[in-house]
Amino acid sequence: GEYAIGAINITTNDAELPGAAGPRRLNGANFTAVRVKRNLLSNSTIGGIVLNSDGGASDFNRAAGVDLGLYLGRSFIFTGLAAKTVSPGASGRDWAAVADTIWKTDRFSSGLQYADIGERFNAEMGFIPRINVRSTKARAGWTPRPRWSGVRQLFLSGDLEYYENHAGRVESRTQGIEAQMQRQDSSNVTVRVARDYDYLSSPFAVAGTTLPIGAYSWDAVYASYTSNQARRVYGSGSAEVGSYYNGERQTYRAAVNVQIGRTLLVEPNYTRNRITLPGRAVFTANVLNVRVSHSFSPDLFLKGFFQYNDERRSANFNILFWYIYKPGSDLYIVYNNGWETDLPDDRWSRVRNRSVAIKMTYWLAR
Repeated sequence: GEYAIGAINITTNDAELPGAAGPRRLNGANFTAVRVKRNLLSNSTIGGIVLNSDGGASDFNRAAGVDLGLYLGRSFIFTGLAAKTVSPGASGRDWAAVADTIWKTDRFSSGLQYADIGERFNAEMGFIPRINVRSTKARAGWTPRPRWSGVRQLFLSGDLEYYENHAGRVESRTQGIEAQMQRQDSSNVTVRVARDYDYLSSPFAVAGTTLPIGAYSWDAVYASYTSNQARRVYGSGSAEVGSYYNGERQTYRAAVNVQIGRTLLVEPNYTRNRITLPGRAVFTANVLNVRVSHSFSPDLFLKGFFQYNDERRSANFNILFWYIYKPGSDLYIVYNNGWETDLPDDRWSRVRNRSVAIKMTYWLAR
């Protein structure tokens, strides 16, 4: 079999963070990640990862995990992982595990996932949206190919996401049904209806206000259209309308992809959110993104990304240089710059952050 090994180490300097009570000193920290993966059978893999951080906001934080991906035949996929963290003052109930199965053919598909995240699982170097939770996700679909003019396939599905804490209290639940029609030219139309439930165990700040503790249910309808993606200029648009907690929400999105020549791609997109909650002024937020990608050769790429958010009063720009110097081995150089916008002293912006990151991977094989 073949092994893949990756490692990264980052050290940060000491810093002073401003605060209402005066500046707060943050000590520098060191972060290390090591990843090993090995091919298994014909298309499957097994792997492990170790993460370590020292200093910074906490004395130390460590995590270790193993994962397995099994591809059995053409239709069945199983993936699973188990992980444990070690932090000062935390012992017990610091495990996490996920098991996921997918069965898919040309006419039918189904999936089932179960996750259990302990209340003391503390992956400071990762992203865990919830702890102290058991979640179940299920999805089933029928994908016929009707003999309709211009239509390639239909996708009709239903899904459920269910979260509860280890005491058995339901934290959130989403139920939905979806229908999509895909045409022969790759354009498609999607319609979805969903019902959500969310229990707020603490006040929730949203849309310029704070929602009180309690249980909330709401319904929403989503519709989208994507045009022929084989053209040099194609786009998509979507709208989502319905209730939201104890108010109303409308979300609109529009995106355009423009291919210039054979190697340059420009992708602007725009999102607008409008939320109305009882006793509060209407909340609106607009986000504009522009992505530009250029391929100099099959192994050399340059990508730029710009985002402006009027609600957060911020703008961000990053540029990525990506070079594949041998098959499976890459060099990345990323420059990031962020600005605060709409300042009160007649200045349009000031720099909020600026960084350069370099990453290199090397493929080991035997």
